[in-house]
Amino acid sequence: MNKAITEDLRVTKPRPVLQCFQPTCYFPKDTGEQLSKFLSEYVMSGGVTIEVSFRELVPWVHGGSRASHYLHSYPAKLLPQIAHFFLANEILCPPGGAVLDPFSGSGTVALESILSGRDAYYCDVNPFARLLTKSKTTALSKSEVERALKQVHDAYTKDHRIKTPSPDVVNLAYWYNHTTSKNLSRLKAAVSKVPNEDARDLLKVCFSSVARKLSRANPRFSVPVRLKKDGEPVDIVANSEQVWDSFETAVSKAKQKVGALLKARSIGKAILVSDNVLNLGTNWPTDNRRFGEMDLIITSPPYAGAQKYVRATSLSMGWLDQVSASELTTIEKQTLGREHLPKAAIHNLEPTTIRAADDLIRSIASENPTRAAIASVFLNEMRCAAVQAMRALKVGGCAVVVMADNTICGRCFPTTSYTAEMFRQAGGVQVLQLRDKIVSRGLQTKRASTSSNISHETIMVFKKI
Repeated sequence: MNKAITEDLRVTKPRPVLQCFQPTCYFPKDTGEQLSKFLSEYVMSGGVTIEVSFRELVPWVHGGSRASHYLHSYPAKLLPQIAHFFLANEILCPPGGAVLDPFSGSGTVALESILSGRDAYYCDVNPFARLLTKSKTTALSKSEVERALKQVHDAYTKDHRIKTPSPDVVNLAYWYNHTTSKNLSRLKAAVSKVPNEDARDLLKVCFSSVARKLSRANPRFSVPVRLKKDGEPVDIVANSEQVWDSFETAVSKAKQKVGALLKARSIGKAILVSDNVLNLGTNWPTDNRRFGEMDLIITSPPYAGAQKYVRATSLSMGWLDQVSASELTTIEKQTLGREHLPKAAIHNLEPTTIRAADDLIRSIASENPTRAAIASVFLNEMRCAAVQAMRALKVGGCAVVVMADNTICGRCFPTTSYTAEMFRQAGGVQVLQLRDKIVSRGLQTKRASTSSNISHETIMVFKKI
């Protein structure tokens, strides 16, 4: 038994299940009794990890047909059932409370939070992730979306001869047929003319999905990989009508998803608080809950080198003028878990605050200095992120952190236990640890030759004391 966990459990008692849970169409059942059992079992066992299946714990949650989930593809999405389980009760967060996700990604936590009637506060370094989260959590009526779609159609079909500038998309000619990119550029210009900002942002997300669909990238992979048939590259040519038909279909589906938000009896607000977890409290807006007043954090940080988030969204960011091709490396440098580092970082390993991690990293460095440096930088930045996250919580608030272990150069790299230690160092007391099997949902479980498969993820709960 980890001594730190044992000491945590001595000062922690599970809160009683409150009896004021009010079922809604999106939260029909109270998970408080099951969560309370897990908390008690964890204490009574002295901190033994509990094996669970979140899909079985909340079988009424079906992500694909639930409100605006899966509005757009995104790598390594958090399982909606995980967020739902911790929000479908009032043990960790009161009714009307504030929930923060400092690694918002596709907006799963933010969406489940507002559906529960709580306000969602979110942060992400990736501009497309911020746009997706905003669109996913903004309710729009059927008439608002249809009006915006008509405005786009009128602008798109007005004059085919109008020239539009080519987008600053990395390797545009490689990923797109000229005819396709020309028609997409016209559509993009038409979308930009929609006056309703919320509707325009939703249509940007729809446009992004069409731009990816009509690219030469294989749809089976989250990162752009050239589509081939029988070993030969496949071209994707879309004329003006085909581009419009694809866009109209995407908007029709999105209209149903965001319109479903209006069915919620009481919906919370989604508030962007930062574009970088390492500076979380620096420019926190002051017109809502302040930094240090969050009731609950639910988040799934990146794993060291597990996902190429910037590359996966590079086409979208280029088409939407969020990041130019030359600026992609700037975004990657700010991304936790990145795989590309300057030579100085590779040859000068910064020590972490965990001796066992430093010993393991030095061992890895003897075989592969680059992989060792990636792990070192990740842990140091993860420590800073943990500090910022715990500072955002109010005293007594809880952080639910989803993490998985890595294998680096044939060595088990216990990212989960290192992350737990960092959250304890940042002022958290661990009160629960669950483990769930990963069923692929956009997570790159098959990895580089220096790594191994990721088969399970661990869900840890820390209380700020």
